[in-house]
Amino acid sequence: MLYIFKKVSNQGGIRATKNHIKAHLLAIRLYKHDALLSMLAIGQIFVENSRYLLYALKPMLVMIIPVMIIIIQLGTRYGYNPAQVDQAILISIHVKNDVDLKRVTIVPSSGIRIDVPPLYIVSTHEIFWRICPLAPGTSTVTFHYNEQSESKKIVAGHNKDFVSAKRVRSSFAAFFYPAEKRLPSDSFLNEITVGYPENRIQLAGFSMHWLLFFLLVSVGIGFLTKGIFRVQI
Repeated sequence: MLYIFKKVSNQGGIRATKNHIKAHLLAIRLYKHDALLSMLAIGQIFVENSRYLLYALKPMLVMIIPVMIIIIQLGTRYGYNPAQVDQAILISIHVKNDVDLKRVTIVPSSGIRIDVPPLYIVSTHEIFWRICPLAPGTSTVTFHYNEQSESKKIVAGHNKDFVSAKRVRSSFAAFFYPAEKRLPSDSFLNEITVGYPENRIQLAGFSMHWLLFFLLVSVGIGFLTKGIFRVQI
């Protein structure tokens, strides 16, 4: 990413802008007893910061797609933890508006138990179940409506399989949930959602979201290696 940033950004402009900001900061320190000069220097810092953001805009627009793809792939692998054996989780479906909720049935595989009857939310066209994995591994639940059926993988225990929280019908939404095949366009379902526990990174006694950890590590590596690649950021 540093290489891409270097190639598409105005490195000379960024370098000059950073030098101007440093000069104005020095001016504030040197002329701290002169209120007018200090205020002028502060104003120039705001101007240079705006120019710096404009220089950063082009590489950000270029990199946003590859960065998004990387984050989506990382989320597929590290975004959620598998369900725990003998601990209940929620699974829900969102159906098309013309589907009769009462006629939708759920059939779990042998590794899944349905704990309670379904909860119907008519206003949002959703149905919720509480399910419980009985053994580690990958199981399935299948939803039936008339002659149609759709299934969803349930990952439990310390299984290394991808943990996908959603299976969706929309092509756009499928871009963000690539671990499972997209629901057919004529399916009675819009999406299937599993309430997996979110993955949290433990670091120095603190718990943080995996995405925050990724961003902190990425920024840290970027600043540590910018000298090697001779990149102004």
